[in-house]
Amino acid sequence: MVDDNRTEALNNLMVAEILHGLHGILSMSMAERKNKAVLVQCVLDHAPGEKVEELTLAGWRKREENANKRKCKWEATSHRYWVKRRRKETECVGDQHLHGTPGEEVDFMQLPSEKELKECYKRFYAATLNDALVAGICGVCAHECGPMDEKLTWWKVAEIPHGERLIVDEGSDHGACDRFKGMLLEPKAVMKREGEMMVSICSLCLGHLRDAKKTTPPRLSLANGLWIGRVPWQLAVLTFAEQLLVALLYPRVFVFKLFLKKMGGTRSTANL
Repeated sequence: MVDDNRTEALNNLMVAEILHGLHGILSMSMAERKNKAVLVQCVLDHAPGEKVEELTLAGWRKREENANKRKCKWEATSHRYWVKRRRKETECVGDQHLHGTPGEEVDFMQLPSEKELKECYKRFYAATLNDALVAGICGVCAHECGPMDEKLTWWKVAEIPHGERLIVDEGSDHGACDRFKGMLLEPKAVMKREGEMMVSICSLCLGHLRDAKKTTPPRLSLANGLWIGRVPWQLAVLTFAEQLLVALLYPRVFVFKLFLKKMGGTRSTANL
């Protein structure tokens, strides 16, 4: 019974794998090398016991690996089959929706009504107004946020969620920091409405502050050591070329395309 189990395990291995495992341990004739059944019996009869056990375990492992591979292949095939079937069912439903059943009227390629057309224009105008496209500044991270990027919401300074995370020790910041109730905020994003100090906060910073599990300030907030102060006048008035000359890093790539002012004009490097 034991030999039968070992024979079954060794049959899971290839001839090359058996010969490699017995290299330098057991010598075999050419006839035994060519016939796997004879080779397996030779291993059981003449190979050392510990080597037989090692090859037996390798055979069972390979059998399990092959079974797992067949299972994964079957699952992948089954998944593709069901995906293809669901896609076909969806297409059938779509065709029925477009063409309808015999004798039924469909809306395919029908012109919109005047009311629907006016509603489309109304939504388009509302989405392209200046108020809808205006950008704002987040008071927590001082980033300029557009309406298509991170939505800004206005909060009372005293009601900012977990505002204590934005408080920086007075001894660890610069004297020119702008503080509002102890919190380090961007002054351009703070304004007074109806006697209350209001600040605009982007969705990223607000989501971080609302998370009760976190105790640190938002990653890009000024209170997280990213406050660099106001830009000096000497740097604010530099031209773009002058900014490139004094910049230590180039975080952006700019492409300029130059055109001649007159047709048929000559090229001159002095015009650059």
